[in-house]
Amino acid sequence: MDIKGQFWNDDDSEGDNESEEFLYGVQGSCAADLYRHPQLDADIEAVKEIYSENSVSIREYGTIDDVDIDLHINISFLDEEVSTAWKVLRTEPIVLRLRFSLSQYLDGPEPSIEVFQPSNKEGFGLGLQLKKILGMFTSQQWKHLSNDFLKTQQEKRHSWFKASGTIKKFRAGLSIFSPIPVSGHCKNIPTLEYGFLVQIMKYAEQRIPTLNEYCVVCDEQHVFQNGSMLKPAVCTRELCVFSFYTLGVMSGAAEEVATGAEVVDLLVAMCRAALESPRKSIIFEPYPSVVDPTDPKTLAFNPKKKNYERLQKALDSVMSIREMTQGSYLEIKKQMDKLDPLAHPLLQWIISSNRSHIVKLPLSRLKFMHTSHQFLLLSSPPAKEARFRTAKKLYGSTFAFHGSHIENWHSILRNGLVNASYTKLQEWEKDSTGCPPRMSWSRDTTG
Repeated sequence: MDIKGQFWNDDDSEGDNESEEFLYGVQGSCAADLYRHPQLDADIEAVKEIYSENSVSIREYGTIDDVDIDLHINISFLDEEVSTAWKVLRTEPIVLRLRFSLSQYLDGPEPSIEVFQPSNKEGFGLGLQLKKILGMFTSQQWKHLSNDFLKTQQEKRHSWFKASGTIKKFRAGLSIFSPIPVSGHCKNIPTLEYGFLVQIMKYAEQRIPTLNEYCVVCDEQHVFQNGSMLKPAVCTRELCVFSFYTLGVMSGAAEEVATGAEVVDLLVAMCRAALESPRKSIIFEPYPSVVDPTDPKTLAFNPKKKNYERLQKALDSVMSIREMTQGSYLEIKKQMDKLDPLAHPLLQWIISSNRSHIVKLPLSRLKFMHTSHQFLLLSSPPAKEARFRTAKKLYGSTFAFHGSHIENWHSILRNGLVNASYTKLQEWEKDSTGCPPRMSWSRDTTG
C-alpha cells in the first residue's frame, strides 16, 4: 500500500498526482541510467521468445544493484485431482523469483530463490520442496557459471533472434503443456544454449510432475514395490526424518486436523487396526519414525527398534478427532501433550505419512453401499494416471472392486496395493489380490 496515499484528500489529490507523475519521470530517467548486464537482457529476451512476454517480469533495485526476475511456470498440465491433492492451483502459474546482481548477473553472488503462487495462501508445501530442489540445482550450476562462459555457449549456435532461427524451432518443439517426464530423466540438466533463465525454467518443468517420486528432504528417489504414490513425502532415512520435523514442514498437519476431521479419524482407525492385529509384525508397515519432542536428536519411535506397547499407549492417548474440532488447534495439542508427549507427534506422523489423497464423499455418495461413511481415495501418481487415461481412450474401461480388511489399509495408503499372493502377506488360501466385477464379492474379503 502507498503510505502517502493514506493522507490524500479531494483538495490536494490533483496536485499530488502531478507530483507523482514528476517522481515517476525521475525514476524512469534514473532507471535508464542503471547498468544492467547485457547477458541478463539476452537471457530475459530468450525467455520471452521461447515462452511468452508474460512468462517473465522484472523488478529493479538500482540503489543496491539488485534485480528480481519472476519466472512463471505453467502447471495447467497437472490433472485436477493431482493439483487438489498437492494443494496447488493449476490455473495459476508457479512463480520462481530469483534475485541477481543487476550489473554482474552470473558473475555476482548466487541468486536467492523464492517459490510461490500469488493466490495460494494456504501451506504451499510443494513450493518448499521445489525451492529446495532449485536451490541445490543453482548451487551446482553456479560453480562453473559466468557471463563469459554462457556467452561462449551461446555463440555456438546461429540465428539467435531471427524469426527463422534456432529459438523459433526450439519454441515450436516446446510443449506448452509440459509432458510428464520419464522417471529418472527429470534430473537431466537442460542445455545452457538459451541462457540460465530458460535452463532453470526447463529444469523446474521437468521436476514438478515427478515431485512425488522423490524425498522432500534429500531429493533421492523413493523405492516402493508397486511404484510411486500420489503425495510427496519424506523417505525413511533417519537424517531426513530429523530434518523433516526440525524444519517445521509438519505445520500443514494443523489445517488437516481442523478441516479434515473425518479423514484423520479414518487414518487413526486404520493405524489402530493394524497395530492391534495379531499380524502386526507383518502388516504394520511402515512403522512410525517420530522424533522425541524432549530430545530432538533421537527417535522416540524408531523402525529399527520397534516398541509396539509404547506405540499403543501413545495411540490410545490420541483423542477423538471429532472432539478436537471443538477447540483451537493449539488447545488440542495442549490437551494431547498432557495425556502423552508422544501422542501429538504420532498423530502428525499418521497424517503426513499418508501418501494417498482421501476425500469424504458428500450426500451424493453411492447409495448401494448402504453406509454414510464413504471416501474417495486417489493414489496414482501423475505419470501413471496419464498412461491410464491414454489407454482408456483407446480401449475403454470397466469398474472392478477390491476388498481388504481395515488392518491392511495402514500399509496400502503408504506402500500402495501389492500382489500378496504366495507371500507372508497372503491371508487367504487362494490368491489374495483380486478385483471382481461385483462389489458384493469383494465385500466378503474386508472382514
